[in-house]
Amino acid sequence: MKARYIVIPVVAIGVVALTIWLVGRALRPAPQYELYEVRKGSVAKTVSVAGSVISDQKFELGFLSPGLVQTVSVKVGDNVEAGDLLVSLDTSILREQANQARAGIAAASAMLSKSRNALRPQDVTVFNRSLDSARVALTTAQNNLQDAYRARDIDINSAATGLAAAETAYQNAVNAYSARFSVIDQATIGASVALSNASNTLSNAQFTYNQVLNLYNLGQASALDLQQAGAALNAANSAYLSAQAAYNSAVQQANLEKVSANANMDSARTQLDSARAAYNSALSGIDSKIRSTQNALSAAEAAYNLATAQYQQLLAPAHAADIASASAQIASAAAAFRAVQAQIDKAYIKAPIAGIVTAVNATAHEISPIGAAVVLETIGAYQVEAYISEVDIEKIVSGAQVRITLDALPDIEARGSVAQIDPAATIMLGVVNYKINVAITDAIPDLRSAMTADLEILTEQREDVLFIPRKAVTRTDGKYLVQLMGANNKMEDREVQAGLVGDNEFEIVSGLVEGDRIVLREL
Repeated sequence: MKARYIVIPVVAIGVVALTIWLVGRALRPAPQYELYEVRKGSVAKTVSVAGSVISDQKFELGFLSPGLVQTVSVKVGDNVEAGDLLVSLDTSILREQANQARAGIAAASAMLSKSRNALRPQDVTVFNRSLDSARVALTTAQNNLQDAYRARDIDINSAATGLAAAETAYQNAVNAYSARFSVIDQATIGASVALSNASNTLSNAQFTYNQVLNLYNLGQASALDLQQAGAALNAANSAYLSAQAAYNSAVQQANLEKVSANANMDSARTQLDSARAAYNSALSGIDSKIRSTQNALSAAEAAYNLATAQYQQLLAPAHAADIASASAQIASAAAAFRAVQAQIDKAYIKAPIAGIVTAVNATAHEISPIGAAVVLETIGAYQVEAYISEVDIEKIVSGAQVRITLDALPDIEARGSVAQIDPAATIMLGVVNYKINVAITDAIPDLRSAMTADLEILTEQREDVLFIPRKAVTRTDGKYLVQLMGANNKMEDREVQAGLVGDNEFEIVSGLVEGDRIVLREL
């Protein structure tokens, strides 16, 4: 009898406790989730790279033979028309040679006249003037050779000083480059470690939440325990997302700084190469100048000797063979004049097209550079030049669509296409890259050469396929899994088969159908 009285209160207490738990569960709000409805659309995969804007046409204009620069008629940024004079060399020596050739023609003409007719006073006057001209040219050539020897020592010292300064600047750039890369790597490593720690914390929070949820469902944990575990999970997830964003920002910043560091390094290397070229140009130009003046002196001596001999011949009695000799001398002098005139014409650089001057490497009163004296580029027609790593180059094909954005013009987005892929590799800081050129399809106001352009090159795209956001997919034991929200608002893990995994989208081959709802995250 006592046992019955004991059992009845215990059962009553259990019924009351169960009633309270059921009522509390019914009153607790159901969890809310951000859902995504499976639909058809486009899935794209791209390769992102930074490049530089270049002109569609670029002309590096120089001289076939070095000489002393007389005039530089343009500066960087000038707009020119086809045929405008850009740079000219000193042609004084060549014009002296042209005058000598003209005098030779006059002397030979006088000899021919003598051979055909009696000698006239006018003929003697012409020969006297030819002899005087040859004497003046000889004196000028001797003075020019002495001036060339004096200028040689000055130019060599100046070029050597410039080369030493460029070598020092390059070494400083190398040291700064190494130091900057060390800082960049440390920042990226720190962000990676923070992301790893946040990921571990999130995993632990998820594990704890799942344990508390199981215990709660078994009645071994309180609603407060579950709420605290959920809050910890949300906090861990927020921390992970923040760490992920910080890591992505660190990587992006590292890439930008590496591009900048590479540009600084390339600039220092270019300046060093220019200084070396200037030094070699100075040596070569000086030797060429001395050889040119020596040749001019030899030519002047020969012309003077010839004028003297012709004058003496003029005073001698003529005979029948003189006609043929004089005719030959006229032809020879005319040919010499044409050759000198051709060299004079080559001493002037004129614009082959209308465009803008982007570089001027010639300086008045100095020896002309071996390479380009002036660089001329077209106006308004541009391409983007970029370098693709050997890992991604096999994904790029000619004609591929490209999305173009510019750091200097952040509000502009343009379209383009891959116009050219270099077959030969370019080694940059020990890394194998391949240069590509992207044609710009859309007109871009205020676009200028050398601007930095960010390219998104479309490597693969599929249209009208089932897709979901990549962030909704997890990979476990080699399987792709999503959380499917059923008709009764119950979640289940669903394995899916992947098609194209794009930058932000995930193609579904099987496992889901259009209209299915999947869970992105808990709100």
